[in-house]
Amino acid sequence: MTLEHRWTGAISRLDLAGGVLQQPDGDWVDEQLHHGTKVVVILRGAMRAQIDGCGSEFSIAGPTVCVIRAPADASGRQMITADEPLHYVMVKAAFEPGSEADRERDPLAPLFCTDRPSLQHIEAPRALQALCTQLEVCPFVGAARDLFLSAKAIEILALACDAVETNIATETLRPSLGDVERLKKARAILLERLGLRRICRPWRQRWE
Repeated sequence: MTLEHRWTGAISRLDLAGGVLQQPDGDWVDEQLHHGTKVVVILRGAMRAQIDGCGSEFSIAGPTVCVIRAPADASGRQMITADEPLHYVMVKAAFEPGSEADRERDPLAPLFCTDRPSLQHIEAPRALQALCTQLEVCPFVGAARDLFLSAKAIEILALACDAVETNIATETLRPSLGDVERLKKARAILLERLGLRRICRPWRQRWE
């Protein structure tokens, strides 16, 4: 079997970080979000997050993966729950916002709204949690280490975006509360009519 792959995505910078954070005072910390996608895998601990233009506050507890998308420079803030340190791994993928061609080559654009910031958070899949733990035991040094960590960062991006895409597809297929109520009413009407038919059928047979 022959495998060929060429990726022309417009990633201009890829940052990988991880560790343990703790804010004893429980203060809000401001953060500037640049054009691109940020994946935060919270392995243990909890936090609250706010992103300007992204609705209400988010409460997030591990193990969770958060995918934050900023189509343009945006700002937000976060607060780590003081009761427990936050164990995390973070990947930032910056995209060139300059040209229309760059935006079209952005492989993550179809998953998110393109005109405002967005945040998706779901339970972190076990495969993603296991991948994050591999970063603690990197077996390489020098250039090989750089390649290893870059590959793991892209793999984290892939697993996180696949989990979000699967969740979005599931939510799309799930009926709304209005649809559920309409289905219940339709079921009640059908059962009522079927019940009337069962009652009336012997009479019709008697008179035929």
